[in-house]
Amino acid sequence: MISIGKIGKPIGVKGEVNVLPLTSNIFRYKKVREVYLPEKREVEYFKFLSKKIILKIKGINTYEEAYLYLKGREIKIPESEKLELSEDEYFYSDLIDCLLIDVKGNSVGKVKAIMEAGNEILIADNNGVEILIPFVKEFCKNVDIKGKTITVDIPQELLTLNSPIDKS
Repeated sequence: MISIGKIGKPIGVKGEVNVLPLTSNIFRYKKVREVYLPEKREVEYFKFLSKKIILKIKGINTYEEAYLYLKGREIKIPESEKLELSEDEYFYSDLIDCLLIDVKGNSVGKVKAIMEAGNEILIADNNGVEILIPFVKEFCKNVDIKGKTITVDIPQELLTLNSPIDKS
């Protein structure tokens, strides 16, 4: 199973919920008819309002039901329904848990999440310190999904940006 979104708060009174996409191609939702939450559920519809994605699951018809049964759940689909990607495109779920290695072969951290801010930003854990690395060719030189590694060439200042300040 792969995650394609995370359910946020319900909206309205009909059981609809906001979806935080875990894919850069939000139109992929148009083809989804069934999801796993973790149990299999039939999709009534996905709709797009401005920059929001709204999901309606069959059988969830009130705000209260949506809040109790859907809020916070991941939206998953079978691996067989993955979209075909072009070269240099990756699923967010494939990048999570990739080890970041600098061009000298040193471990820099592990990808924990992806944030969108104009372009994707890798959020990584570097020995308990969160680091943010723009997911662009300038910094991310090689992505090996099978080997779960991303080779990065980033300035040292970027690694220490969120480090505790030494007050001595």
